[in-house]
Formats: sequence, C-alpha cells, structure tokens
Amino acid sequence: MKQALINDVAPFRLYSFGMGFAYRLINDDQNADIWLQDDDAAVFRVELDTMASIAPDRLYRDILGELWSQYSELARPIEPEGV
Repeated sequence: MKQALINDVAPFRLYSFGMGFAYRLINDDQNADIWLQDDDAAVFRVELDTMASIAPDRLYRDILGELWSQYSELARPIEPEGV
C-alpha cells in the first residue's frame, strides 16, 4: 500500500496509506504510534480537517497533539527495527 508523509512537525509525524484508507500518527517523544483504518481513518480525517479549518492559524503540531490526546488509548509502543 502506498504511503505518504502528510506532515512532520516534532514530535509528530502523520502518514496516510492508500489515499486515506489508513493513517499512522507517530509521537517520537513517547516512541509510540496510533494506527487508524477504515471508518476510524475517515473520522480521524474529518476531525483533522475540521480542526485546521476552524483555526487556520493554529500550528499543525498543536492539532496533532490534540488528536494524539483524543486517540491516546490506541497508542502502542514502536518496536525497534530488526527485533
């Protein structure tokens, strides 16, 4: 599945997979990620777009931080490569 980096604003990186079929939000400070797909990915995208449109001057890092807080129960540790 094709992957695209949407934004890279420390400590967050947001990737889209399959033209929005899934999203991966990485928090480098916590060495963890959140994976959303299907309907969850669609809801996530609507929330992201809504936050950005309501406050266009808001920093993208702050938007991703708020979304991280909302979805934090889905966070999982990132396993080191090669393990």
